[in-house]
Amino acid sequence: MNIMELYSIVKIIFDTTKGTIDLARKMRELTKDRGDLLGSINQNQTAVVSTALHRLRQKKAPRIAVVGETSTGKSALVNALFGAPLTKVSLVADTTKSILRVEFESGLVIYDTPGIFGKERLENLTRLFIGLRQDHDKADQVKYVPFHPDPESEEIIQLSGRDIGKHAPIDVVLWTINVSRPLSRIMRKVLHSFFSELEKKFGDRLVVAGTHLDRLNEVSDEEKEGQLRVWNEISNNQIVPVSSVTGDGLVDLATELFKRMPGNVSLSKLQESLEKIAKIDRLSFVVAEVSRPLAIMMLMSGEDQEGIEIYVIILISTLCYHYSVNEETWLDLHGDGLEIARYIQETSGTEQVTTEREPIGLWEKIKSWFGATFYTRRKEYRTLGVEGLSELLPIFYELIYEFENFETSALPPERISQRVLSERKNLEPSLRAEDIEKLASRINDLLKSLLPL
Repeated sequence: MNIMELYSIVKIIFDTTKGTIDLARKMRELTKDRGDLLGSINQNQTAVVSTALHRLRQKKAPRIAVVGETSTGKSALVNALFGAPLTKVSLVADTTKSILRVEFESGLVIYDTPGIFGKERLENLTRLFIGLRQDHDKADQVKYVPFHPDPESEEIIQLSGRDIGKHAPIDVVLWTINVSRPLSRIMRKVLHSFFSELEKKFGDRLVVAGTHLDRLNEVSDEEKEGQLRVWNEISNNQIVPVSSVTGDGLVDLATELFKRMPGNVSLSKLQESLEKIAKIDRLSFVVAEVSRPLAIMMLMSGEDQEGIEIYVIILISTLCYHYSVNEETWLDLHGDGLEIARYIQETSGTEQVTTEREPIGLWEKIKSWFGATFYTRRKEYRTLGVEGLSELLPIFYELIYEFENFETSALPPERISQRVLSERKNLEPSLRAEDIEKLASRINDLLKSLLPL
């Protein structure tokens, strides 16, 4: 099946659907038994249409590997964030000797790992599981990871490094550290070295949680600031201080997880998984969820008209779903979305280029002898980039503002466009690197700064 046929099928679904629930149902039906559609995606086609279809179909829940020393409160933090009795589960499956997989009702998967900086062999189980080099005594190195896929079962699978990605793929690593613990100079170097390994391997998919904030709050402000400064030096200022006891910082940690999730992970599943105390408010959640499609669109070319249309509709569908708008409003916005997409494609994705041309015909040749110059105009495609975002952001800002029913007045579109253009220096490096995750994070921060959160 070629791209145009695929796009036609997707567009018919958008044209005939009567709401976001109907949209989800039809997309599931479309992809259920269609190997040709899935094949077109698996062949790494770069077409935006197949990517959009894949993203609509694959609403997978997050998979988080939790690592840290045994004294850092990994289980307590997971319980506070997601509400599952991980401590009780750990009594069934001994996580000091195996990797424990725990699945939540929402589909969220947590991989609980043996503590690091203890016995070298157990640390190497964690290192092999998350793909870090084993650089300790060869006698303690491991070739297989004991993997407990279901805590209610006694079965343990021995996974090789090659099998881990298949049986236990990781979206984000959550590194837990006890920020109330004083550190020796040697331990600072060890921890910073471990952080550097994690950052090199996982990049933006690494989140650092500083646990036991409640204990740190019991000391003087000066001592607390000094302790946090040491830990931030170790982790390049990436620590999110939290307390599993008081709940302080859990919302900040949840927000950080939202920003770090890969594009093929459903943020709705993450929000669904969070405990009430850790849930981010709806507006912050919506902003996080629309930021990634906007980042993807910045990288699109004006040549990708069908892809631009699909992503505008995805954005509108997302907002309508979270604000529970009626079907009539949804259909009206769907029609408007196609007009928006065409406008963005024309204004930001194309430009008219004037170039000099050779004279055509006898009369033009004669004129050229006397110095006449002839030009031609043609359309060229370009990346939507910052200019495209300056056109798109005011539109979705206005929709969010209208749905939220704020008491204050909305900013005028020109003001928002100017703000986007003023952020060009911060956006363009990620744009040139085609780093969707960093672009999405910057858009998230920008949009939040414009809304009365």
